Amino acid sequence: MKVTGIILAGGKSSRMKMEKGLVRLDNKPLIEYAIDVLEGICDTILISSNSNAYIHYAYQVVPDEIQGIGPVSGIFSGLKASSTADNIVLSCDTPFINAGFINYLLKNHSEAMVAVPWFGDDKYEPMTAYYHKEFADKLSGFIQEGNYKLPEIFKETPVQKLIINDELDFYHDMLFYNVNSREDIDKLNIET
Repeated sequence: MKVTGIILAGGKSSRMKMEKGLVRLDNKPLIEYAIDVLEGICDTILISSNSNAYIHYAYQVVPDEIQGIGPVSGIFSGLKASSTADNIVLSCDTPFINAGFINYLLKNHSEAMVAVPWFGDDKYEPMTAYYHKEFADKLSGFIQEGNYKLPEIFKETPVQKLIINDELDFYHDMLFYNVNSREDIDKLNIET
């Protein structure tokens, strides 16, 4: 199985006040946590960003084809740029995602277009999920209709909802921790 890792690093970072992927946690840029976990699993890595801040990394930077519609555009553009059927999307601001979780996504997508952690109702982790390349075609239609909300799109898509909890050996309480602000970084640096 050939796999492409798509790192979402295109957010506005309005709360961080700088390029989020370059903010350091334990003296390491956040994006490098995503790179490190994907490098051992993926054949190719793409960085989804509208910034030139990541051009010094040895990976193709893919800008959003459609600006201003949030992460759905990064996923769409990354999938279009991917040359593989199987893709892992990982946000640059989730530094505690591990290889066990990524491998679990790849083993449990059950031929669905999307395999995504699910916590009931419309609570998903769509920025840490498996996406088949064909999902780009499905997304295109929703984008043209002005629907950019992934939980709504998932209702009309073949989705494998994955329950991620402490019964799985790779699980830990910080797995999906999302770094959104300087306060989050300060808190983590104090704890680590």
